[in-house]
Amino acid sequence: MKHRNIYNKVLPLAVSVLLATGCSSDTSVADTAKRAVALRIELEGISPTRAIMDTTLPDNSQYGIYVTTDAQPTIQRGHEWFNIPVTYQKGKSSIEKDIILDANPHYVYATYPIEKNSDLMTRSLEVKSQTDYLYGMAIDGDGQRAAITENNPVAHIRLRHAMALLRFNIFQDESNTAQNMVTGIRIPKDITSCALDLQTGKRMYEQWGTNSISCQVNANPTAQTVEMLVIPNSQGVQEYEFCVNGQWIYSSLQTTIEENNSYTFNVEIRSKGELAISNPIIVPREDGGSVNLTIDD
Repeated sequence: MKHRNIYNKVLPLAVSVLLATGCSSDTSVADTAKRAVALRIELEGISPTRAIMDTTLPDNSQYGIYVTTDAQPTIQRGHEWFNIPVTYQKGKSSIEKDIILDANPHYVYATYPIEKNSDLMTRSLEVKSQTDYLYGMAIDGDGQRAAITENNPVAHIRLRHAMALLRFNIFQDESNTAQNMVTGIRIPKDITSCALDLQTGKRMYEQWGTNSISCQVNANPTAQTVEMLVIPNSQGVQEYEFCVNGQWIYSSLQTTIEENNSYTFNVEIRSKGELAISNPIIVPREDGGSVNLTIDD
């Protein structure tokens, strides 16, 4: 009888100890989870220098991010931090999965639209689809590559344009009464595709050919604008051809095409099927403080 009484007293005590131990363990796990800091993304604005791409990404669009460390300065497909989808909606970026940070520096690179073809930290560029490709990285207040840690968990991504934009303002003089129709523009010698290194910005595996677009411009004294995206090149003399009334008319300019720039040309359709194309007005497509540089009329 006495033994039974002792057992009844000891059992609740043991249960209490176990419960107390269990609660302590749960609290520790909760504290650890609370201390874990996940990477957050804030996307910087895009320069409003063209009609093809606005100052922000389209709602419900996706871009990809790549997170590296000093221990793994570059990563490949299959790595958990390779090309992670980020959804952009109403000015906010949502990462598809958590990236838990620690005290070690992490570096974040990005590209839009999300890359589907590469096994490396590169993105494919091509002119046929006239896609406006962007790429960039997390930067600090001085515009340099930022080290992201648990104490600095927000990656401020600044995107730049991988492509250059050409704008052709097509018109004819009031004295020219002919009905001139422009139905196409082409660059007979141009880079048609390549791979872009997202960390260095260098282009590799360039393929050359003809870059062309179709248009329907019934020329008149009011300028009509046709836009064309190109992969930058530094060949010096840039060749252009315009299809006027079914005939291709050749023109060339001493122009170096660089990424993140827009180039505006005035194209005058003259009598007897001739045309005159101006040197471009070049606009650097960087945020803030950009000055238009007029080379020639």
